[in-house]
Amino acid sequence: MDYEVLHQKKATTSEGRFLIPLAIAFIAAIMCSAIFFFELQLHKNIKNSVAERLRESSATVDVQVHEKINKYKNDLQFLYSTPPIAGLARAAANGGNDPLDNTTSGQWKKRLETIFVAFLQSNSEFEQLRIISTQRAGQELIRVDRAAGGIVVKADNQLQDKSGRDYYQQSSQLSQGDMYLSAITLNREYGKLDYPYKPMLRIALPIFDENMQRYGLIIANINTSQLFASLNAMVQAPNSLILTDSEGYFLVHPNEDFRFSRDLAPNKRWDSVYKSEPAYLENILSISSNFAGKQQYEALTKRIPFTGDLETGFIDAHIMLPHSEINAMEREQRISTYAFLFGVSAFLVFVLGFLHRNLKRNRELAEARAVSSAIISGSKDAIIAISEIGLVSSWNKAATELFGFQREQVLGADINKLNLFPNINIKEVCNEVKSRRKQHEIEVDYQQSNQHTTHLALAFSAIFDEHHQHNGTAILIRDTTVEKQASDKIKQINNELEIKVAQRTAQLEKASQVKSAFISNISHEMRTPLNGVIGTLNLIKRESLSNQQQHYLEMTEVSVNSLNVLINDILDLSKIEAGKLDLDKKAFNPIKFFESLSGSMAVKAQEKNLEFILDIADVEYSSIVTDPHRYSQVITNLINNAIKFTKTGFIKFTATSKRLSDDNVELCCTIQDTGIGIAPENQNKLFSAFTQADNSVAAQYGGTGLGLSICKQLASLLNGQISFESTEGKGSTFTFTIQLDSQNVEKRQPSSRLKDSVFAVSVKQPELERSLTKLISHCGGQLTNVDLESFEVSDNMPFDTLILEPGNPLLAKLDSFSENTYDHSLPFKLVVLINPTEPPPQAKFCTFMRLSKPVLISEFLLKLADERLIKEQPAQDTRPLRRETDTQIHIDVDIAGAKILIVDDNDINAAVAKGTLMSLALRFEMASNGQQAIEILASAPEDDPFNCVLMDCQMPVLNGYDAAAQIRKGAGGEYHSDIPIIAMTANAMLGERKKCLNAGMSDYITKPISADKLITTTAKWVASTYPKHHTAPKTIAVPEVNQSPAILQEELIDEEKQHWNREAALGRLMNNEVLLNKVSKMFLESSHKKITLLTQAIKDKDYHAIATTSHALKGTCGDVGAAKLHLHFTELEVLAASKGNTLKDIQLKLLEIEKDYEILLEILQKHTVARVG
Repeated sequence: MDYEVLHQKKATTSEGRFLIPLAIAFIAAIMCSAIFFFELQLHKNIKNSVAERLRESSATVDVQVHEKINKYKNDLQFLYSTPPIAGLARAAANGGNDPLDNTTSGQWKKRLETIFVAFLQSNSEFEQLRIISTQRAGQELIRVDRAAGGIVVKADNQLQDKSGRDYYQQSSQLSQGDMYLSAITLNREYGKLDYPYKPMLRIALPIFDENMQRYGLIIANINTSQLFASLNAMVQAPNSLILTDSEGYFLVHPNEDFRFSRDLAPNKRWDSVYKSEPAYLENILSISSNFAGKQQYEALTKRIPFTGDLETGFIDAHIMLPHSEINAMEREQRISTYAFLFGVSAFLVFVLGFLHRNLKRNRELAEARAVSSAIISGSKDAIIAISEIGLVSSWNKAATELFGFQREQVLGADINKLNLFPNINIKEVCNEVKSRRKQHEIEVDYQQSNQHTTHLALAFSAIFDEHHQHNGTAILIRDTTVEKQASDKIKQINNELEIKVAQRTAQLEKASQVKSAFISNISHEMRTPLNGVIGTLNLIKRESLSNQQQHYLEMTEVSVNSLNVLINDILDLSKIEAGKLDLDKKAFNPIKFFESLSGSMAVKAQEKNLEFILDIADVEYSSIVTDPHRYSQVITNLINNAIKFTKTGFIKFTATSKRLSDDNVELCCTIQDTGIGIAPENQNKLFSAFTQADNSVAAQYGGTGLGLSICKQLASLLNGQISFESTEGKGSTFTFTIQLDSQNVEKRQPSSRLKDSVFAVSVKQPELERSLTKLISHCGGQLTNVDLESFEVSDNMPFDTLILEPGNPLLAKLDSFSENTYDHSLPFKLVVLINPTEPPPQAKFCTFMRLSKPVLISEFLLKLADERLIKEQPAQDTRPLRRETDTQIHIDVDIAGAKILIVDDNDINAAVAKGTLMSLALRFEMASNGQQAIEILASAPEDDPFNCVLMDCQMPVLNGYDAAAQIRKGAGGEYHSDIPIIAMTANAMLGERKKCLNAGMSDYITKPISADKLITTTAKWVASTYPKHHTAPKTIAVPEVNQSPAILQEELIDEEKQHWNREAALGRLMNNEVLLNKVSKMFLESSHKKITLLTQAIKDKDYHAIATTSHALKGTCGDVGAAKLHLHFTELEVLAASKGNTLKDIQLKLLEIEKDYEILLEILQKHTVARVG
């Protein structure tokens, strides 16, 4: 379809756009017409409906009244026809005796009274029956009343004269057979209204004797309340009933104030209360009330006659319907009708919308098809559409030009039979595109009929309709010959560029290597003469020197030290740039690490009269794994810079820890100073190598600008980062954070050793006060807010420990107080913070405890929580106490006497563990495998169970993992199922700890065993089960390294240290020379046998035996400090565990082991008392 056809299609479809608006306008016109005619009929229909409802109610009332009146008349006729009525008249005419049966008047009277009583009992509407004499001028002869107590016959003295009442006067004139019906009025007795009100209708019949002489009247008083109630019930809401008598007085009215208006409200009559308007229908009146509200009604009045007297013998029944109800009826009909019309309209609109939507879709589809057809026809790319069965359904002009087939030739033809691309099965490609629902692209070379070869790009796309049904495949074929040639040319150019870049990179790398090699070599070469200079200076210092010579010597030492630092920095920088700086990660205690580092760094700060503050209370971990040397290098450099650029104020080192996630822990160190700060324009070049903030810094403070650059790169290697904030003239804050693997950290137990202790602190530096306050709170102590400047010393102080500085005036006041006491004591513990560069405390009498600055957590707790280890010094002793180091292990529990089971198949490992724990006064038993351990546990008496198990993981018979699992299941006795089990394994892999805990073990210690770690871990878990714990704190003193006289005193040379790390072995064994000698002797006695077993296992190619024997020897070598062999056996264990083609590597490793083993034996025999027997 060409563009002309497309425009024609658009013009045709645009004409249909006006159909929907016209249809909606037509529907709206019909709806308006329907509403108009409806409104015309609505008022008429409502009037007719109202009239019909009123007539129905009026007719019902009329029928009910006539039925009741007729019943009343019939009842009175019945009473009139009874024999006593005629008998009374005959007796009265004959002197008191009835001539028929000689019955006296009294007897007839009694009989009639009985009839009246019975009648009233059975007819509740009748209130009174009477016989009134006309001969005696209105005197009552018989009267029977309905009273509250029942039916009452009035005595003669209670009978009344009714000659003055209107009903008597009118009834006395009645002829034979006539009946009198009175107006309905309220009953009166003795001239007064009877209450409660009773509307009475009086009916009377005249009585004549045989001579037609008037004798009297029979009168019935009928209570019409029931009649009115039944009439009201018949007239249902919203209609209401009003009854009026012949004079217009109200008998029944919805408003109680209007009822019985003749007797109660004579001024309220129909004409005075309501105003009538002309009727719009026959007998229908529109009336409005004159009282409050002025409500309007439509009313139907029905006159109901009682007697033939047309003037008075009737009542009017008015059936009322308020206009509000008529309006409601109109609204209801309007709502229902309009709702119906709206529903019909909505449905029609919906149908039109649906039709419009379809019409629009069809129009858009037609347009889309026209556009698509035009695009396909005008496309320079060949486009072919194929049906699901592989027949050509569309073929554009470009396809004709490319392949030479006319459109009429190929439509409906099998695509494969056209043989467009002999090497491509187009049907298979189409099926693949259909199943994968993704576009498939193929590039081919196509040779045209003119033998010209073109490069074509074929894109296969599946065609899906709006219901996601597959309708075929479209093939877009583009001639990419020009693009292919350009791409090939670009690739050729890129290859040439890559070769040039590679050559240039190789030249640069070679130059960098030459530079790094030169820097490394020259630095090493400089160290040799530098060491000579340092040695010569040390020799000169021993000589007798003049003051001038001593000054020159000190200047030379400063220059030499600066040169040494510079050379180390250059070496580190060259290693980092070459990527050859290796990290030596190991576990260490960060708190002890920070304390040790701060203790040495504080000296430099204190020499400049700077306050050095240590705040590490927020470090929650007792062990982390990283490279302690490089970690220390970064922190030391940052602290040195802070000290260098600070003249007055303080240096604060803060360390905190935070768990970032289940896998990561962050350790953050902050160094804050009050130095010169850094200008904003110089902050961006702070971490560049050989660059300082400005030239004046180098001139005034010295330095090369290498330190922070190296720190930045070291921080990155340690998986951390460095950031800073600085204000010129106020100081800087550097933050160094590293992220650690949560599996390689151990959380320390919260300390409450200062519980129930109350402290008061008075120091000059606010940052120092905040640091002390935090430390006290972390350890369970409390602080008081006492005003230390004005307080007086008394026996009841609000604190038990006071911390001061030597220059505090309060110290003199306390000294004066102590002078006046007999023992020079204070009622609290006094602690004085000592700075070595400051004058000693000026106190002669008071006793106090010295605490060195910076305040270390270990020393603070040792002196303030472990009072048994500290003796109070007199004021005259100004020597500072020795700062405790790692040679003391502090525990908070007393577990002497607890039972420990050590399970290890290696006697040396067992001996090391036992020897290390001997200082805890424990009881020990040994087992060589897991099965033996379970038997020992099961045989232990229940009243003396074991308190802890130290379990090796790799053992024969039953390994530690399975043994722990069986113990947890009760194999060692139910009382041992929860016993603490501490794993001792030489496997330091990351997943080993999780493996041990999953097996049921409580904790995890790696070999070689650290004495500190073993003691603290064992004490912690034994205390959890052993009843004798949490008594007085205990410090285990580690023996000093005093060699036995029998030990040869030769120093280890460097080559020997590679094989035997004596210092590391002693450190793990708590500096116990005796235990080291014992372990060394056991190694010499047992290792040869295990080496032989290892050799045989290698010959037998038994990889499992190789791995287990290597594992055992690895742990033993670690205990004795055989560093090189420990590494060999670790590598051998890995080779054996891989079970690949590693036999040759294992055999070569065995040769190295045998060589280094012989060297180690010679070293051990030379430097220990151990001898091979």
